[in-house]
Amino acid sequence: MAIVIAPDGTRTTLTPADGREFTLPEMQAVVGGYIELVTLNDHQQMWVNEDGHRLGLEINLIATQLYHMAGGRPEYPVLGTVLITSGNEVT
Repeated sequence: MAIVIAPDGTRTTLTPADGREFTLPEMQAVVGGYIELVTLNDHQQMWVNEDGHRLGLEINLIATQLYHMAGGRPEYPVLGTVLITSGNEVT
């Protein structure tokens, strides 16, 4: 089970369609475009829209805090809706 975090702070859980692993199209549908991987720790990844800046997506404060706590650059905000998965949920 993964977590979807929207820019407004809404959090929902999401299960892959096959019940085991997310496909690329599933992840792209969540973030609204091409995906980019942000590693949070050894067990969690955050998938973001790689064109978030160009598209002018809204800042996601919760995702940005998670990114910064994982050692991400403080000047870099996370934009748009994100998908947070564990290592075994992605094909």
